[in-house]
Amino acid sequence: MKCLLVSVAFAAIVAASPAQADDFSPTAMVGLAFDFGKGVDSGSVGITAKVLSTNREDHFAVGGGLTFFPWADEKLGADISAGYNFKDFGAYAGFDFLRMMPQVSAGFVPTKHKKDAPINVSDARSKWDI
Repeated sequence: MKCLLVSVAFAAIVAASPAQADDFSPTAMVGLAFDFGKGVDSGSVGITAKVLSTNREDHFAVGGGLTFFPWADEKLGADISAGYNFKDFGAYAGFDFLRMMPQVSAGFVPTKHKKDAPINVSDARSKWDI
């Protein structure tokens, strides 16, 4: 049952990923996750890898991924999350379907940075040349 649930969750993420322009390309996140709900212990902290719907910084994104919990009895978790991409960093909250607990995670996201507006040097110089 859990395997079917995880398969459906990942299929939904892939279907929901925007297949538009290059600006909204899917990306990956690697970081730390924290499951809570059945008590807090060292087994609640894990290493996570997620596939996210967009690589744009300062944008909301959805994603799903796998988490390895080295100190827990249940070593593997699979989640669906929603959150925000900052500059090369993401923060997400979601639900771990294998461990049946809410999850928060944060980590490195290779984002596409915003481009600064170019300075038109000729306009600035022409005002001083007059």
